[in-house]
Amino acid sequence: MRYDASSASKLHDRVAGTGVALNVIVLDACRNNGFRTARSAGAGLAAMNAARGSFIAFSTAPGQIASDNPRGRNGLFTSYFLEALKLPGLKLDDVFNRVREQVYQASDQKQLAWTSSSVIGDFRFNRTGSDRDLVFDPTSEAKPAPVPVATGRQTVARPSRIDEGPESDRYLKLSARANSVLDGLDQLRQEQARIGASLRGDMAGASERMTAYMDKADRALRDGNAAGAVRSMDSAEREVEKLEKFLGM
Repeated sequence: MRYDASSASKLHDRVAGTGVALNVIVLDACRNNGFRTARSAGAGLAAMNAARGSFIAFSTAPGQIASDNPRGRNGLFTSYFLEALKLPGLKLDDVFNRVREQVYQASDQKQLAWTSSSVIGDFRFNRTGSDRDLVFDPTSEAKPAPVPVATGRQTVARPSRIDEGPESDRYLKLSARANSVLDGLDQLRQEQARIGASLRGDMAGASERMTAYMDKADRALRDGNAAGAVRSMDSAEREVEKLEKFLGM
């Protein structure tokens, strides 16, 4: 959970901070909390408030649990959501209103899809019915920019094409940890800048070495050099652990 889970609130803050006119987050993840304690006795996900220009969709209401639809390929919410995306001309609210109604009926009125929206203007997922026209913004024909793994000053890339295997799996998990570290360092730098301070030199150096080692591991994996990738990841992980300890992660 520590290394592989993602904070939905942090994701929302990041995309909302890009300045893009429309940000859509769809969360089909309302499940039991396997780490429940006396202080978190509720089920499902908590509510989230959408920042300006953001639309957040939940597969069920806050504090409730969504159906996994065990006999289908996808969960109940996602199944109807994928169907609605194919319908041309529907506005953003129309899509999710349609999904909400279908999920509610299919679940015998037990699951009520939930949305939080602060969107200004009209947007359509599928203007013409073409699969290439999804997430259409009527104010611009520009193609959306690729989303990096993290939004700090640096990111560690996740290779788009690497062979499956223990080395590749380790790289993906280590890159997630490294990007969390880079994001934490970027936040720390911003806080320090407000008071005229700067990041400790040894930690800045550790960050640069970590990124360099991960780049070497990436190249080694692409070249099929598993042994070289392991050596680079061993070195990178030592820097990651050092930075995690520094950041209290």
